[in-house]
Amino acid sequence: MNQASANKNLNFKWVVKNLPWWVSLLVILFAIGGSFEGVINGYAFGQITAIATNGVKNIWLFVGRFTMIYFFIYTSLYLFIRVQNSAVKYLNIALKKALIQNAFLTSYSEKDTNKVLNQITADAKQIEQRYFSSLAMLMQSAFAAIASAFFVLKINFVLAIISMIFAALSILPSIFGGAMLDKASLKWSNANKSYLGRLKEILAGVDIIKNYQAEKQILKSTNNKLVGSENDYESLNNKQFLFQYFAWLLAVVSMIGPLAFGLYFRQVGLFNVTISTIITLLSSSSSVVSNLRSAIQYFSAIKATHASRQAIIPNAETHDQSSAASLPSKPELTIKDLAFAYKNHAILDDVSLSLPYGEKLLLSGDSGTGKSTFLNLLTNKLLAQKGSITLGQQQIRANDYAYITQQNWVFDASVRDNLTLDQDFSDQQLVESLKEVNLDQELGNDPLGYQCGEEGKNLSGGQKQRLSIARALLRKRPLLLLDEITAALDDRNSERLRNIIYQLPQTIIEIAHHYNDQQIAENQVLHVQLRAGKIVKVLG
Repeated sequence: MNQASANKNLNFKWVVKNLPWWVSLLVILFAIGGSFEGVINGYAFGQITAIATNGVKNIWLFVGRFTMIYFFIYTSLYLFIRVQNSAVKYLNIALKKALIQNAFLTSYSEKDTNKVLNQITADAKQIEQRYFSSLAMLMQSAFAAIASAFFVLKINFVLAIISMIFAALSILPSIFGGAMLDKASLKWSNANKSYLGRLKEILAGVDIIKNYQAEKQILKSTNNKLVGSENDYESLNNKQFLFQYFAWLLAVVSMIGPLAFGLYFRQVGLFNVTISTIITLLSSSSSVVSNLRSAIQYFSAIKATHASRQAIIPNAETHDQSSAASLPSKPELTIKDLAFAYKNHAILDDVSLSLPYGEKLLLSGDSGTGKSTFLNLLTNKLLAQKGSITLGQQQIRANDYAYITQQNWVFDASVRDNLTLDQDFSDQQLVESLKEVNLDQELGNDPLGYQCGEEGKNLSGGQKQRLSIARALLRKRPLLLLDEITAALDDRNSERLRNIIYQLPQTIIEIAHHYNDQQIAENQVLHVQLRAGKIVKVLG
């Protein structure tokens, strides 16, 4: 199967691209095989008169022949459902892989978690049921309608044309109701995302809500969002079935109309219409109508997913984050005339700085002075409005630095898995990285196999920070960016962690509010602050 690609829209082209060719072929073949159910029913009913007039000797031939045909048709229908389930499986995998992949391809933040989770659960399930499955069933219904139509045309061309003209009336509701279904689908999707976002916020703040005894008020506002979301979902379904209701009424007209014409033609002796012809056409034309009605139902379901599908796979491309050329072994960080403003407020104003490889810099200062903005510019999360930033005379790429914050990401697995992130490293390399942060002797006889627990609950705060640093050292990143990594540690563990950091060979830029002036001086750390958009050296 092809790798799920980042198409802007999840459409039929995307479906074809992400299905194995043999699955697509089998779906088509078995759909065609099962499409003759309505044809054979009409033909069998039409032969009743002929059997009655030709004698008993043809009965067993009739029964045997039609038994084999029915066996073939219903076996095809069964295999169609089996292959359809396989197709849905492949498409679900491709869709969910693409959704997860987009978290890495786009600018991602904690608040976007709601969107991704909602897409993987609610939106993906709706697309599975109303788009993937409906596409297959729409195709099967279309094949059955076409097969029935050809059969009807062969029986009596004039009466068949009349039947199909009446049958075409069933399509009108879907033509005129598409825009309304799109609007209703978008409204429900937005309401559902809003409700899930609210729910996540509440679950994260349960203790605070209970402490202030605000459960009643919070639950009331949350329930309002829930009711609103469910009302929108009900409205979407009601609109969909409203159009189906009109389609059903028109289907009745499309069945009664040809019957009236057939009886009239028989009465006046036009177009060689016989009772047998009318019986056959009624049964077969009802197959045309029923399959058209089913096709309309599936088409309506597909249209209802338009808003959900339109941007569920954003137009994101994978960029090569490796450096354009190999960095020098000891690259120098150079910042020249860097400027950045937000809403006409200058945050950085012509900042210039040069750090030789291995230099340690501490950036401190009051909140809101631009420290985090400075790091975001270094990592290209923000683009400078003026000036340049280079490492080894090259633009900084994602694999040139390691960005470590106080929010350590440690998942429920071994130390080995948390270090490698499923990449290939030898155990010797892993142990060496643990030694560099003095973590090799603290986790028992098998530190690499030590289980970190959910969110790293089996590690102390300092151990989690050192594990994050070891993860960066393992990948030989020449630049370490540390954002308040000691904020959650006590003074003793903060000093211990900094003693380890300051012995590392890499260039290090640390943002911190709390630090030990003596420790900074002893390790010859360059201490600067941001003041009025300028970098000012702090004298020890």
